[in-house]
Amino acid sequence: AGEDGFSNFLRTVVRTRMPWGSSNNAIQNDEGGNEDQNSHFSFLSIFLIIAGAYLLSWGIYFLVKLCRQQRKGKRNEHDEDVAATPKRTTPTPHDVWFMALTKFPLVFLIVSIVIPVVLSYIAYAREGYTLSVNLDFDTYLDIDTIEERTAVQYKTMLDYQKESTKEEEENCVLLYE
Repeated sequence: AGEDGFSNFLRTVVRTRMPWGSSNNAIQNDEGGNEDQNSHFSFLSIFLIIAGAYLLSWGIYFLVKLCRQQRKGKRNEHDEDVAATPKRTTPTPHDVWFMALTKFPLVFLIVSIVIPVVLSYIAYAREGYTLSVNLDFDTYLDIDTIEERTAVQYKTMLDYQKESTKEEEENCVLLYE
């Protein structure tokens, strides 16, 4: 039952929360407009995931190094002939990365090609095997978010209010002349 719960959790997260989730997963926000669930997955969250993995690798490194030092201290108490044992240092995460990269370059090449291809295929399949490209030079850099639409609507309403106030003032002047 635990595996079903975890696999169900992963399936739900991948289908609804990741950027390649289906485009019809819109939720209702407080103002009544639609908001895409996938808009919350930002570059900041991607950076935090990568930075967390990097820091986790260094944390594991320091834990392994500490455990080896404690074992070495216990071994030194029991064994007086320390010079006969070869000194073995704990490789840093960078050392592990360089060793893996130099010993298995083909694996790294294949993985670095396969991951973007698979993610691109998933996104392409989610869009219905169509590719929509905005070729209109005037609008292809426009921002289309809820905040931007609200700002544009607010500016439009302000302009309309200024125009209607000006028109009403002119009407009042004509009426009282």
